Amino acid sequence: MSFHLLDSRGQLRHPALWLVLAALAASQLLGLYAVCVHQVREAQERRAQVRASEPADCPGGCAPLPLDRVPALPAGFTWR
Repeated sequence: MSFHLLDSRGQLRHPALWLVLAALAASQLLGLYAVCVHQVREAQERRAQVRASEPADCPGGCAPLPLDRVPALPAGFTWR
């Protein structure tokens, strides 16, 4: 399978095509980088908001209550 990428002198055929393809690949990589950076910044902002909303007595995050300490529903409680 030969694509004839080189001419008889050993030089690239259609160098403008290769330039366009290289520019297209570079723009795709730049776009991917921009999206990733944006997502990382949004995640950092969300993490900062969560940390700011944590109660002062749980700086590392409060652990959930063990099942034997979960308060029971009051007598007569019914789901609506």
